[in-house]
Amino acid sequence: SNCLQYNTDYGDDFRSAAVECFGCAEDLLNFFVAKHESPTVVYPNLLYCWEKCINAIDSLLKVKNADDGHQTAWYFLQPVTFFCSGSYPEGYLERVNKPIDLGTITQKLMLGCYNSVGAFVADCRTVVKNCKAYYADRDDGELFVKRAERLEESMEIHLGELVMFDRSPDGNEAKQKAKSKCMAIDKPSKSFLEDIMRDLRATTYTDRVAKITESGTQYFEMPVDTTLVPDYLQIVKNPMNLQAIDRKIENGSYKTPEDFEYDVNLIFKNCESIPKIIFIQNENTRTW
Repeated sequence: SNCLQYNTDYGDDFRSAAVECFGCAEDLLNFFVAKHESPTVVYPNLLYCWEKCINAIDSLLKVKNADDGHQTAWYFLQPVTFFCSGSYPEGYLERVNKPIDLGTITQKLMLGCYNSVGAFVADCRTVVKNCKAYYADRDDGELFVKRAERLEESMEIHLGELVMFDRSPDGNEAKQKAKSKCMAIDKPSKSFLEDIMRDLRATTYTDRVAKITESGTQYFEMPVDTTLVPDYLQIVKNPMNLQAIDRKIENGSYKTPEDFEYDVNLIFKNCESIPKIIFIQNENTRTW
């Protein structure tokens, strides 16, 4: 999103690279992220024809002024405040209800804010509408209005093609295809998680000095004894141990593999977050 907002020259190699990366990321996230995993949206899908929308914006970037050959869209690529020392011109917000620019539209598109082609097209048209609303009757507005009208000519052609596609059988087919990309991740089976726990407990650790080999997980089996480490809960906000994970497996609490992975990693992250203290257990002294 940032790359497409910043690199606004038509034909810029960074734009094509960013679009390709977005395409790969969208396919992967649609494939691996299950929508039912959370009551909130885990990953907002991009508009089904987002690439066609980018192509429409690229077409606007290609338009040049008839008088000087410069990019027509230049003054419409950033918020008005960008060109006015960080604030809106006097009276601007009295005439313009919804400030918008092509850079912001690009950002909204790539962040999954648009749920329909109509919303995207409406924002694009609002860019021109805002310019005319503010500059139409101003002495210093003739140049900006001409730029807006030139941009509007190209905009109506390419946005019109986008709207026609959205309403066509090909567009409907593309919508259905986009919906089918999402793959729900099955809930991990109890036996599968138990096998992982068994393999985890089978790991061993050999002390380099004493040459003693012992279980690598024995000190993570039970909750830390806070009578021996009274400040433990001040350092660790979310305690976790292997026996607690066993109980959650037994109760079927893990809805996704990621939930299980999180708890296992939490055990070791908690250990890493503790400063060096003396931990006494089973009459042995251990330094964590």
